[in-house]
Amino acid sequence: TIHNENLRAHNTSDGMTYLYNNHLTQFSDNFWPTVNAFRLPGTTVLKDSVSLTRRFSDQAWVGGSDIAGLYGVSGMSLHPYNQNLSAKKSWFMFDDEVVALGSDIRSTDGIAVETIVENRKLNGSGSNAFIVDGTAKPSATGWSETMSNTSWAHLAGNVAGSDIGYYFPGTAAVHALRESRTDSWTSINDRPVTSAAMHTNNFLNLWFNHGTNPSGEKYEYVLLPNKTAVQTGDYAAAPDIVV
Repeated sequence: TIHNENLRAHNTSDGMTYLYNNHLTQFSDNFWPTVNAFRLPGTTVLKDSVSLTRRFSDQAWVGGSDIAGLYGVSGMSLHPYNQNLSAKKSWFMFDDEVVALGSDIRSTDGIAVETIVENRKLNGSGSNAFIVDGTAKPSATGWSETMSNTSWAHLAGNVAGSDIGYYFPGTAAVHALRESRTDSWTSINDRPVTSAAMHTNNFLNLWFNHGTNPSGEKYEYVLLPNKTAVQTGDYAAAPDIVV
């Protein structure tokens, strides 16, 4: 942190994935003070835990490349400071999908390890349609479920052109939660000029639970920006990628 700003940025460096589409205010409009900073999309983390601030990881490998300016790949060797958690994380950006892979996930910290597939800001009522394997899930805030053998899911966006599909190769157990969160900018920007006004946003959380002290765990999921529910189901039935 600098001058008491960005006070809850601790897990952004653990693999946060920023998916930009036609919902141009996804990461603005009071996103940062209201989002659960322990569950940022794309990250692999110790549940409800942070590494010490102003410290560097001891891992030197993180980076990426592209092919002909059309396709990209990024990866990182994850080992947060002052934690035993480690993992190998990769992202493959193809023509219409982002393939996210994690392998060799390990920890001896005695805390559950999670990989966050999504934590998307919803509309004002938090009622964005969410479909899993063709079945509409409840739209009420507070709904939560552990969904076993999940093949695909689809979240309606806040504006046209902002739907997102999710494909889980080989199926997966996916945890889901709709929540409403209220906080002020002073919680992440502790300066006298910062407004203390309270703001509320609604979110959909999706995550994998790798358990406590995992050894050699992995994850696989595919982000499908702008696909409809029908297109997402069709993709899951005949995916373009093989892990």
